[in-house]
Parts: sequence; structure tokens; C-alpha cells
Amino acid sequence: MASITPKRKSGRIVSYKFKTCVGRNTQGKQIFRCTTWVPPEGMKVFQADRAAEKAALEWEDTARAEYEREMAALAIGKSYSLPPEKRHDDFNSFVSEIWLPLQVRSGSHKPTTVAFFENMSKPIMEYFKGSILQEISPFDIQRYLTYLGTDYRSKLGKPLSPKSVRHQHGVLNQIFSYAERHELITKNPMRLVDTPHKERKSVDALTPEQAAQFFLLLESCPLNFRCILQLLITTGVRRGECMGLQWGDIDTQASTIRIERSVSYTPQSGVVVNTPKTANSVRTIPILPST
Repeated sequence: MASITPKRKSGRIVSYKFKTCVGRNTQGKQIFRCTTWVPPEGMKVFQADRAAEKAALEWEDTARAEYEREMAALAIGKSYSLPPEKRHDDFNSFVSEIWLPLQVRSGSHKPTTVAFFENMSKPIMEYFKGSILQEISPFDIQRYLTYLGTDYRSKLGKPLSPKSVRHQHGVLNQIFSYAERHELITKNPMRLVDTPHKERKSVDALTPEQAAQFFLLLESCPLNFRCILQLLITTGVRRGECMGLQWGDIDTQASTIRIERSVSYTPQSGVVVNTPKTANSVRTIPILPST
């Protein structure tokens, strides 16, 4: 039987959430359908509870019948889907079973990009656990973004920085855009959500005296470490690009280095040698005589 969870506001029941298992996927994982039922105005609690039980039974039969029709259509190579206004998809199931596997882990992204989206999705799924994809409003998302910058606590015990909140905004936009593109929702709610302000920080550069002292002390470092820091400071290359250099990339006659690859690491994929971050990142850089 479907589970029935009352939702209260100011001590009063305003709606009921129905949730039921309609089947299992190829991995044996349960497939759930959810919906929200609102009792008629003025109905007493015991009357609303009984009416909710009856409504849940009727909805459960409908949800299972719709799922069976969908599976039957797929079995003969046809598509079958409900219009967005009749769908009640669990948000977390959509993110973990559809968006992440099909959009993020599709093979078109680098391991660091996949790890980024997976990490960004964790607080989103934690906050919206139990929510219906089609029922998440712009106000719900705005509250979430505000929560991240105020009451939320990261592993360091602090709220997210403005930059990280902007990243969360971008990931949510991609999630809902994907749902809209595949007609699971009628409209992307992110269009009505304000983009968090970008934090502007002043550049904390070395003074000429600090730079002179740095290069003086650098001479006493081991050669490999000294070479890495010399390249990073005098060329502006990224760390991964510096780690990806090979002897064939160095032209001692022209005093240049060629950036053609980058090294990255994630716990899931280990060390990976790949192309640089963007197409424009493939470039030739002049190096100083001292380098």
C-alpha cells in the first residue's frame, strides 16, 4: 500500500504526500511514484485522514497502471510518457538515475568535471530529498540558495562561499533545463531565480621585495620542486598543465614550452592525462632565460 505522509503548517494539515513502489529497474532497485493530495477546505483531521487513505488507494492503482502501460510500450519499441502536468517524479531519483548517468557520466566529460557535478549534487539531493520534481518552485530554490550562504555548514563548519553558491545555481539550472528539454516539466523554475552575486576579490600579488626574496630562497630547493615553482610563477600555466609537460614540449632554442595536455586526479578515476581545460588552452608560451 502507498505510504501516506501528512504535511503540516502552523500545526494544521495542509496536504498529504503519497508514495508507492510501482516496480523495479534492471538492477533490482525499486521505482517509486509520488504525488501530493490536498484535502477539501474545512475538513476535520479524522475525516481528512480517511479521505487521504481512499485517495491514496485510487491514485496507487492509477500510478501502477500508468507504469505498466509505459513498460509495455517500451517493450515493443514505442515511447510512452505522461504530460508534465500529470507527472509526479521523485526529484532525487531523477537526478541520480537519469540526469547523472545520462548527462554527466555520458563519456563526454573529463573525470574532474564528472567529480565536480557529483559533489555539487550531494547537498542539492540532501536538501530536496522527498520532493517532487514537478512541484519544486522558484521560491523553494531561492530558499535553498539562501540557506547555503547562511545556515548550511560544510565540512569546514562554514556556509558556502558566494562562488560555491553560484556553482550550485548553475548545476540546478542544468538539472531543470535537462528535465524541461525532455518534457518532464512544463517550465524551468530557474528562470525566475536570481543569480547569486559574484564575489569580487582584490588580487593579493607579491611586492617586488617579496618576489626577490622568493626567487632567492627558491635556489636552495630541490631542482624538481624549484623547476615546478619557477614555471608556475613565471608562465601562469595551470598546475595540471605543468604536471603534463614532457621533454618534447620544451624548445630550448626558441625558449618556449608547448601546452598540449593536463594531468588531473580524482579518487574515483585516479591520475588521468587528458587534453587541457579548453581548446584555447593548447598554446605555446615563452619562458625566461632563468627558467
